[in-house]
Amino acid sequence: MSETKWTAGPWRVETTAGLDGLPDHHVFSHGRRIAQVNWQSELPSGEREAFSNASLMAAAPELYQALAKWQDVMTKSPQGPRSELIDARETARAALAKARGE
Repeated sequence: MSETKWTAGPWRVETTAGLDGLPDHHVFSHGRRIAQVNWQSELPSGEREAFSNASLMAAAPELYQALAKWQDVMTKSPQGPRSELIDARETARAALAKARGE
């Protein structure tokens, strides 16, 4: 696998009160903010959607790793050793849960 060029994971979402009193969602990695997700308060789903977008961003490193692991296991053998397939599946499941904000 080639070297990645993005900020190393893990990434996490932090929600704080903004200056306007509305929640702001930030994505952090190793104590450094790497993204801020803004939202439009006039949209009824705006805050929920903003948090969901931040969660998806924060899951990006795990989603990448899960897909790379799955590709590696499937390249070795589509049936693969059962333990490797189970591990790849669980890695993918955890990354998808994080992307959903769970």
